[in-house]
Amino acid sequence: MCDAVSNQSTPIEDQLQQVAKDVSAVQDRIVGKENLLNSKYRDTIKGYKEATDRLVLLEAKLSDVSSSVESQTQDLAQITAALNSTKKTIKEKGKSMTDMSPLVEIKTILQSVNAEIKDLDTRIGVMVSRVSLLF
Repeated sequence: MCDAVSNQSTPIEDQLQQVAKDVSAVQDRIVGKENLLNSKYRDTIKGYKEATDRLVLLEAKLSDVSSSVESQTQDLAQITAALNSTKKTIKEKGKSMTDMSPLVEIKTILQSVNAEIKDLDTRIGVMVSRVSLLF
């Protein structure tokens, strides 16, 4: 039985050796094609890597610039608020400076005080005259 197995194993070994040769040949062709593709697209791969590296740098710069813009936008909002407040204050002061109603009120009051002073002077004069007639 050993002879029968060894007789059958010889053709199987031959077939396995043939399959191994075929696989080796296919593997050599694959390696050859891989090397060909690598050499053919080496510059493209290098360019892609450089572009990817540049993209990372540009994204970092974009992040920095975005944060700077955000900070400057906040500063602008604060400055605008201060400007509006200052404009309002100036407008109110300008309005009060051109508002003549307090001056008109003071003038009217001064006229009435002067009229009362004249009236009191007249009364004092009459009283002095009466008092001097009594003595």
